[in-house]
Amino acid sequence: MCDVCGKSFTRKKSLREHQTVHTGPFMCDLCGKTFFYNCQLQKHQQLVHGSGVKPFSCKVCPKSFSSSSSLRTHEKSHAQNKEFTCDTCGKAFHLRHLYLYHLRQHSGDRPHVCAVCHKGFLLASQLKQHELLHTGVKPHRCEHCGKEFRTPQNYHRHLLVHTGEKPYECAVCGRKFRQSNQLKSHMQIHTGVKLYSCERCGRGFSDSRQLKKHRCGDSEHDSRDSASKHRTQTDANRPAGKPRQFPLSPPPATVSGTSTSNCV
Repeated sequence: MCDVCGKSFTRKKSLREHQTVHTGPFMCDLCGKTFFYNCQLQKHQQLVHGSGVKPFSCKVCPKSFSSSSSLRTHEKSHAQNKEFTCDTCGKAFHLRHLYLYHLRQHSGDRPHVCAVCHKGFLLASQLKQHELLHTGVKPHRCEHCGKEFRTPQNYHRHLLVHTGEKPYECAVCGRKFRQSNQLKSHMQIHTGVKLYSCERCGRGFSDSRQLKKHRCGDSEHDSRDSASKHRTQTDANRPAGKPRQFPLSPPPATVSGTSTSNCV
């Protein structure tokens, strides 16, 4: 029986042939080369083509993919029955390994631990990227300007500066963006939904910089309120009948050595 779709076969050979529907071969849409595993295809596209562009978009959710085969694999997550349900948050999964990975987020289990700083990670790939912080190695070098990057994500994002590509297009107005977060911020113009809000007054903002600036304004108000409160407490502690003391004003300015005072 196939572990993915539940289809049964009388011969193991037939089962193995069927499983290639789910496991591969996966073909590169850019050069036509095929791979048995999807991860091999992804690595091939990063190393050989290195575009970082994901032109294949899911019609159900906002996710995009670099190959049509990856998109088809993802679309099954929407179509198939999700038999693995999290008892903590109710989120459902159609693959067991995704379900087990999700459970770690609730349990706090971080099985992959850095030998240098002992920080834990959910995935071995996350640990591998983290270890580069200690070694200082930046394996991804831009062939255009020589700039080096620690992660392939940052490297591919940088390449778009040279190519001028803007792969993220707004479905409403057609405007294109270089990064997905830029498109996400832009969509607020059409939806009217503000992604960032002040915890104190509830005012919404389209980006975190505006929110940070607003909080600085709140801090200034807090400082003025604190100073006002301090003056009130000082007045309350002043003995009864004792007049309030104000700081003396500076002496009047003089012009050419002559005092501007009216005293004779």
